[in-house]
Amino acid sequence: MVVLSVTLRFVQEARADVAAAKLKAMIHVTATVFRDGKALEMPLRDLVPGDIINLNADDMIPGDVRLLSAKDLFVSQGTLTGESYPVEKFHGADHKASNSPIDLKNICFMGTSV
Repeated sequence: MVVLSVTLRFVQEARADVAAAKLKAMIHVTATVFRDGKALEMPLRDLVPGDIINLNADDMIPGDVRLLSAKDLFVSQGTLTGESYPVEKFHGADHKASNSPIDLKNICFMGTSV
């Protein structure tokens, strides 16, 4: 019974790993980047510091970014702060002295969503 149980578990784990690898291969995470005056859809691995990124509703933030322009931008930072409501972000410089970078209103962090 033990040998049968171990064999079944091994086979099921192997099948689950193959299925997860297939699902991961189907997902391609991209961001809209402005380069040379054109909007390009690029994979995250091709982004470099200094790229200008266009963020839309339901986008994931592809990296730590400083906002250049924003209108009615709300970012869900629950993964970082545990807040249940989205936080409004602005493009202007934040002049308040803050102990935490998460409190800055012109910075968005990787892993959060619009």
